[in-house]
Amino acid sequence: MERFVHAGALARRRAPLAALVAAGLCACASADIVYSNDFESGGWMPEWTSNVRSTTPVSGRTFLGEFNNDAVRLNLGGLGAHTETTVSFDFYAIRTWDGNTWPGPDNFAVRVVGGATILDTTFVVSEPDNWRTQSYPAPTGQGDFAQRTGAVENNTLGYFWKGIACDAVWRFELTFEHDSQYLAVDFIGSGLQGIDDESWGIDNVQVSINSVPAPGALALGGLGLATAMRRRRR
Repeated sequence: MERFVHAGALARRRAPLAALVAAGLCACASADIVYSNDFESGGWMPEWTSNVRSTTPVSGRTFLGEFNNDAVRLNLGGLGAHTETTVSFDFYAIRTWDGNTWPGPDNFAVRVVGGATILDTTFVVSEPDNWRTQSYPAPTGQGDFAQRTGAVENNTLGYFWKGIACDAVWRFELTFEHDSQYLAVDFIGSGLQGIDDESWGIDNVQVSINSVPAPGALALGGLGLATAMRRRRR
């Protein structure tokens, strides 16, 4: 005769062991935020190659920008032992971005200095019935998507072009292999017309690493987990 065990009861029975396993895994690696900036506070920021800041007409958000065909670099050091890094940020596309089409392509890229290009794509921000297409969420030259595809906000910042609301916000979380104590990341706009027509900015920048403990700490964590599991079997 078959017996069915309620999943909730099974979960409760296994919870203590699961907690031990989780504790052992935590000894292996954890995500640590090593840098965060919402640009709301004043003062000099030596880690950035530009300290230009603006405030949105609506909601009063302070961000890094406005920029045009510019490259802005973030420099960080002393990151600690890790194998992966995640850079997350809000990207503000301001006024009339033309995407894949003339007079574009209007491109935004993020590149790790000495490493990979982790984002390289085009965006369209225009009037609602505009026919232009953008590459995002595909890389530049590999997609034809409707304007504002993937945007988490539309026309919330308060920017206009000839009476038409023109701004959008995309949120990115980009993870890549990286183990150096130093990190330099370039945020790059290209193919844009004048800054009063097409500009961009970034906000809520955060950098995190998957911290890896020293070999001794890792061995102790594994030994403690193995000992606890043996005790439960007795």
